[in-house]
Amino acid sequence: MPEDSEVTVDNILRSHRDRTIRRILEQKTVLCVQDGSDLNYSGLAAWTGLAEKTGAKSRGLHLHTMLAISPSGQPLGVLRAQCLAPEPRAPEDKRPAFAIPIKEKKTFVWIEHHRDMATVAADMPHTRLIDVRRAVPKQICGTVSPSQA
Repeated sequence: MPEDSEVTVDNILRSHRDRTIRRILEQKTVLCVQDGSDLNYSGLAAWTGLAEKTGAKSRGLHLHTMLAISPSGQPLGVLRAQCLAPEPRAPEDKRPAFAIPIKEKKTFVWIEHHRDMATVAADMPHTRLIDVRRAVPKQICGTVSPSQA
């Protein structure tokens, strides 16, 4: 797919996201659950644009989503999704992990999703959105306000 293609995850999900936000507005509290999955496409050797190694050490893509659900467990919809082909670190890159800027780390996607949730929450004074994440590295935990996005 050409890089200037209008077929993107954001464009595909735009109307779904809009309806998800409308459903969120009907709630007092919403859990925004983040998680990632590695999509294994090792059997598709002829395809281009795939990462050579995802977190699962296979050829494919990494899908990171934020699903909005009510406290009772009712799915409200996908608030955000990203499908990435992570670039491996160059062998000559000898920087220790603490010296790599957060925006260059694969874990930055967690912050991007949190910032998006904070931006959505700013327009919903009567709804509390709670970011629910599995255990993630300490450097990306914490609160991110919309002004930091």
